[in-house]
Amino acid sequence: FGKVKCVNNVIKRLQDSKIINEDEIVKKVIENAEIKHFGYNKIVNQLRTMKVSEKRIKEIKLDDNFDEIQANALYVSNKHKGKGKNFFQTKQYFYNLLLRNGFDDSISNLIVDKNVKYNHNYEINVLKLDYSKCLAKYKSKLSGKELENKVISYLINKGYHIDDIKSMGETRDEMD
Repeated sequence: FGKVKCVNNVIKRLQDSKIINEDEIVKKVIENAEIKHFGYNKIVNQLRTMKVSEKRIKEIKLDDNFDEIQANALYVSNKHKGKGKNFFQTKQYFYNLLLRNGFDDSISNLIVDKNVKYNHNYEINVLKLDYSKCLAKYKSKLSGKELENKVISYLINKGYHIDDIKSMGETRDEMD
């Protein structure tokens, strides 16, 4: 506690002598956030880490749709990272990405629901790839019903629908 108090005293002295300017810090953090597509919550956390006063943080005024614009830009700049994932994994990936970058739950859900759409053909193609990977991994260790249950369990855990898994038709043929 002694070190923290000492650091806080030094910061307070620097602020009082106008060497540290909170307005300039806030301006730079917001500019950086716009470049990196951070949300309001991440901006606030960065400012708190930099010991900017709560009073100054509460005075921050951003456009009403700042978070939505930033979240959409973050999605677009990372869209390629959703390739090769199934629908469930893609939604989870982007939802978590948005939360990590300072967007709240409602904005994250809005952006994900607006941009991540279910495509059955794509889903089946990714399912076939995951099926092949799982089969290759466990075929030498398991067989018959044990192998089938392991593959189905693996694919369900990855977020695929049981109907899609069973409709592949190849499952039973390859396992026998």
